Amino acid sequence: MSSASTFFHQLNQNYLQVHRTKEALFWDTYMAISDDHAGFAHAEQAFKAFISDPARLDQVPVRLAELDQVPDTRNKPGSAAWRAGWLYSNATSSTTTRPADKCLP
Repeated sequence: MSSASTFFHQLNQNYLQVHRTKEALFWDTYMAISDDHAGFAHAEQAFKAFISDPARLDQVPVRLAELDQVPDTRNKPGSAAWRAGWLYSNATSSTTTRPADKCLP
């Protein structure tokens, strides 16, 4: 597996972990199954931190370019590249907005 494939595989696993935690807490609090509002707020902040991590954001275009060099085989994660592109395009990459995100609920 190429280093780009490994990167996107790990990115996907990390994203799923952070997102699933946030979503589970969201729906549990929304549906009044749980009153762990502090836990949800923490999970939401962790999600925002994940999608706005400058080190990760800097790696995405580099790894996408590497992935373009991988032959079309089963080691080339097409959905991973799409998801990473989506993450990259929707992430908070501005250093001026990143601190403001921490203040949002």
